Amino acid sequence: MFAIAPFCVLPFAVAEVAAPTPVVVMDMHDGGYNTHRKLPEPRYDDYDKERKARRQEVSAIYEELVEGRPRVVAEIVAPFVEEKAAGIPIPPVNAIDFDALLADVTRMQALYRELEEKDDEEALLLLL
Repeated sequence: MFAIAPFCVLPFAVAEVAAPTPVVVMDMHDGGYNTHRKLPEPRYDDYDKERKARRQEVSAIYEELVEGRPRVVAEIVAPFVEEKAAGIPIPPVNAIDFDALLADVTRMQALYRELEEKDDEEALLLLL
């Protein structure tokens, strides 16, 4: 019944070997990987449209003001001009970071103030 084994073999013969935990790779949810991708929410689409409209409006204001008061407008947008166009006295529209300009409220107010003054001057010229 019992066999006599030498002492050096005994620990190896008696020791239990734990089986490694099996790794199971399964997809437990319904559908494939792309079926649960969230579609863009409509509120973000509206936000993007509004942001693009504001950006275009500021771009149009800049273009209108550059024709009449280039030095004043160049001073207002100076911090937002890209480095490649920094040496140009009147930066072109595509060299201005309008997203950063929209974030700076005081500069935006200055642009609108200049636009109102220009409109007032044009109205006074028409009255003369």
